Amino acid sequence: MPVLTYLTSSLQTSLQNQTKREGYEKGDFIEEWGKMVLMSKNEYKIERKLKLKKILNFKKYFSGKTINVKNFENNLPKYYQVYNDFWSWRKNFKYPEVNYLQRVQTIKPLPPDKLINDLAKSIYELKKIFIELKDYKAAIIFKLFINYVSQCIKAKGKVKFYNKGFFGSSPVSIDISTITGFIVEYFLDIKDCEDDPNAKEYSCGCGKYKGLKNKGFKCDNPKCHTKVSKDPIRPWRTDPSSSSSISSSGHDLEGKDYRKLLKEFKKLIKKKHNSYVKKEGFWGGPYKVLVIEELIDLFFTLDFHLDEDQLNLIFLNKSIEKKVKQNDNRIILSKTETVIELYWGDLKNGKPHGKGVSEKYETNEAFKKISKMVSPIWWKKYARNLNAKDLKGYIAMERYEGEWENGKKNGKGDLIIFADPTYYSNKDQTPAISERYKGTFKESELDGQIKQFDDVSKKWVLKNYKNGVVKN
Repeated sequence: MPVLTYLTSSLQTSLQNQTKREGYEKGDFIEEWGKMVLMSKNEYKIERKLKLKKILNFKKYFSGKTINVKNFENNLPKYYQVYNDFWSWRKNFKYPEVNYLQRVQTIKPLPPDKLINDLAKSIYELKKIFIELKDYKAAIIFKLFINYVSQCIKAKGKVKFYNKGFFGSSPVSIDISTITGFIVEYFLDIKDCEDDPNAKEYSCGCGKYKGLKNKGFKCDNPKCHTKVSKDPIRPWRTDPSSSSSISSSGHDLEGKDYRKLLKEFKKLIKKKHNSYVKKEGFWGGPYKVLVIEELIDLFFTLDFHLDEDQLNLIFLNKSIEKKVKQNDNRIILSKTETVIELYWGDLKNGKPHGKGVSEKYETNEAFKKISKMVSPIWWKKYARNLNAKDLKGYIAMERYEGEWENGKKNGKGDLIIFADPTYYSNKDQTPAISERYKGTFKESELDGQIKQFDDVSKKWVLKNYKNGVVKN
């Protein structure tokens, strides 16, 4: 079939189905259709089979018996252990981005075979509960573990399908989405609704022509104009095969949108999960969706899968309040309306003396306003490597770690000056280093030979200081 004919008939159907689906990776969708523009349907299928062949040896791990909800509750401690085992390996690399998989040929350490086996068997066990939408927590763990095992397979199998990203999605994230798609379709046998024999109902996008099986028929609703196609299997409103994919690094929602979705999530979590809620259709006309399906989608859209406290609610039925040990012993070195400097470490007569860490933060009305607009996940990422994790509405100015004497920096130390995140941050959203000084301090001033770094030249240079001033 010529590609244009194929796209004309299939793209309409797939775009219609796409609007019904939740959680599908944008980059994966765009990239796959971009491939089809350049090749025939058969050529595209051949290429997919070649990609699938690269990971087929991992199919053996996806086996066992599916379980029911009662068994799931009993298995929660086991799944929590698998979750911790994954992060024991994963924390060798930067969190939460997946850029650690860019140089897949040299990545070390590789994920253990036992980890891949435990993730795969857990996924297989939970498949039936996910397909039947029987339990909210089980479905979340199912999706979460598929993402985890996809990362493991990419690392272990040295998989690199794509060299370029598409529409903001990196080649790594597209690789992970592609592996996820293969796992769902070929290892778990969860079909796209068009290929699923259990999907027997038809409708147009707005639902006006529900039940009509004439695929060539186009809806006459001016807000719809989609062709009639198969609906996902019940109780799904969206397609479970594409709903298995999640974003590994988050959605970066604006604060207003985040708060709106969070409010909806808090409202729905109190409802019966097997009840229905009405939603406004993209193509026109309201439709009903199962509460549990909407909750699952919101959980990942709100980036709860990147929040340890939210995941503890899933695995442990409780939130673990993490106490930062340093915060219990911190003292305030100085404070104004806009700037605060804090200290953690050794003291003498109530002043820093010995070894310790200080961090200086600043705020203003603009920072406070912006902090209310951005997603809470941003602050968690930003403050990941800082001690003062409770100063939302502030930004980090500098951090000093080293020796102190009588309340002042004295001796060997490391001083970091951070860039304003308004201008730029690191890729993982932690504060970027603008300047850095390593050497000796006297009375809180640089003194002696200092190893100095600045973000413009990207180089370290040696300079001699005397009482904070560079000597010629």
